[in-house]
Amino acid sequence: MFRDSESQEHFYHVALSNHETVVLATSNEEAASIGVQNILKEFGEDTNVSLVVAVTKIDEKLNDVEVISFSKVLEDVGLFSLSKKITNISDFLLDKSKKRY
Repeated sequence: MFRDSESQEHFYHVALSNHETVVLATSNEEAASIGVQNILKEFGEDTNVSLVVAVTKIDEKLNDVEVISFSKVLEDVGLFSLSKKITNISDFLLDKSKKRY
């Protein structure tokens, strides 16, 4: 993967559970979406998931990590049913006392 130095895109490190990838994107949110899609495509049903996706812009600092809700990323890539299931799991684990099932 190559990047033109004049490009508005940057490299991002995307981590979901024990899976990691590097993508080229214009924002943390776009990087999360691309990264999750790549991870799901690569590992399919063997994908380990977590409630959050960690995104780090690869630059000279490497100290700004953004944590993004996994269910939000799933919505962004059109996986609405899976997003709802992850939200239900999150609500249960965080004891939000909402009976959704």
